Amino acid sequence: MAEFALMWSATTVTPLTYNPAQPNQTSYESLEYYLPAKIVESVVGVTKRGRRFQHIKHVLKNYRMVIGADEINDDGAFLLAFWSAKYKYISNAASDNYEQVITPGGLFPISYDDDEIFPEVSLVLFCVEPV
Repeated sequence: MAEFALMWSATTVTPLTYNPAQPNQTSYESLEYYLPAKIVESVVGVTKRGRRFQHIKHVLKNYRMVIGADEINDDGAFLLAFWSAKYKYISNAASDNYEQVITPGGLFPISYDDDEIFPEVSLVLFCVEPV
């Protein structure tokens, strides 16, 4: 389990330092938390002389986590607001600085167990700024 904080806003937030008094933020401990993965986007090809090349365009970071029913305390209202907010931020621990992230969009990623009682939310968040 890892602790992280999520924050959303209708406008950009500056500075991106963690502040417990900041509105629209909540800390969670996730059921599953994967270390931030780095995604390398590059151009690969072969020159006219037959030499192979790779040009790295940018390196992005993404977060994957699963939030269980025991952490979802307000019927998921905060997570729904976070999912649909214009500006989203994540902090690795509840005391680190925030990073701006985006979601892939689409349907809110909630699932239920076999009895459809205990919800789980699986988030994939992509950092806005390249590494």
